[in-house]
Amino acid sequence: QLDEAIQREVRAGRRAMAEVRAWQTRLTFAFAILAMGATVVVGRVGWRFRDLSEQAEIRRKDAVDARREIDAVLEATGDGVLGIDLGGKCTSLNRAGAKLLGYTERQMKGRDIHDTLYHSLEDGSPCPRKASPVLDALAAGSPVDSPGGAILWRRRGRSFPARWSLRPLIDGTDLRGAVLTFTDMTEVHEKEEALKRAIQQREDVVSIVSHDLRNPLGVVLAASDLLVDLPLDEDERRRQAEIIGRSGKRMHNLIEDLLDVSRIEGGAFITRPSLEEVFPILEEARKFFSDQADGAGVELTVVHSNAELKARIDRDQILQALSNLLDNALRHTPQGGSVVITAVEDDGFIDLTVTDDGPGIESTVLEHLFDRFSQSTTGGGGGAGLGLAIVKGVAEGHGGEVSVTSQFGEGAIFTIRLPRD
Repeated sequence: QLDEAIQREVRAGRRAMAEVRAWQTRLTFAFAILAMGATVVVGRVGWRFRDLSEQAEIRRKDAVDARREIDAVLEATGDGVLGIDLGGKCTSLNRAGAKLLGYTERQMKGRDIHDTLYHSLEDGSPCPRKASPVLDALAAGSPVDSPGGAILWRRRGRSFPARWSLRPLIDGTDLRGAVLTFTDMTEVHEKEEALKRAIQQREDVVSIVSHDLRNPLGVVLAASDLLVDLPLDEDERRRQAEIIGRSGKRMHNLIEDLLDVSRIEGGAFITRPSLEEVFPILEEARKFFSDQADGAGVELTVVHSNAELKARIDRDQILQALSNLLDNALRHTPQGGSVVITAVEDDGFIDLTVTDDGPGIESTVLEHLFDRFSQSTTGGGGGAGLGLAIVKGVAEGHGGEVSVTSQFGEGAIFTIRLPRD
């Protein structure tokens, strides 16, 4: 009986162990399945995460590239570009804007735009914030452009004429601030003034040329009528013919001056230099104007340091330039005055100088004196304003330059500086 009981217990223990092993097998299999499922899930989550990370990195790179492109465009533009927040403070400034305003971007950030750029009117009187078109447009979220005659203020209280434009900065439906673009109009205004002067000079020269042509043309017509209609003796006929010749020469010279200026400006003014003695050219110019000087009561002299001085020059053009300077000097020098022609060698250059003791030249005229059609207001008129432009063209055609020194009321010194070789 004891053996049977023991056998029953052994069989029962074996059945229990078998059941335990069965459950362990089932659990192991279940855990394996769960582990495999978890691995699959983790793998899918990891793959998805990597995909999302790659997409995020692509978007980040695209955003960085776009920002760099925008920054490059802002840096490359010649206009100032300034960001403004809703409080009217600067948030950003490109390189061109920093150069125009005299501030660095770091110095401008956080500055009040009105107090920095719009604080005063052109006459220096304060501009109240309530009258600021920029602040009004910023508050309303509307665009606005600069009015005529607008200015902006640089660092250290210096203003400049400007054209500016304000546009709202909108993120979706939210107003984030505004962008102010601006440019310096100083050069544009200077060119406009130069254009106005050129138009006025053109109108003046048309009047002058018309007058200068009309007078000798009238003389020619009158003298020719006398020759045709009246029975004049030989002396009178000769005198009328000489009058026609002089008048024709005046018209011819004026037309030649106009053509020379046109050639100079068109780059077709040709210089043919050869080795020439300088002193005989000065003497020839003096003799050509001696009668005019005597008639005006002006002493005309030549001063030189070396009678054998030579240079490679175009004789006819230099004589023409000296003639223009002498004609100009004699017309402006009062009776009893003097005009002096000099030639001086200076370190491989030759300075041809015409000095007069006339009324001098106003400082406002000096800057544009050698421009075509330029006219002085000191009297002694009669020219079309072409002579000095031709002098400049002759000097530059020789590789030299022309300059003038003058104080109003104390005469003038014109110098043609030419390379000797």
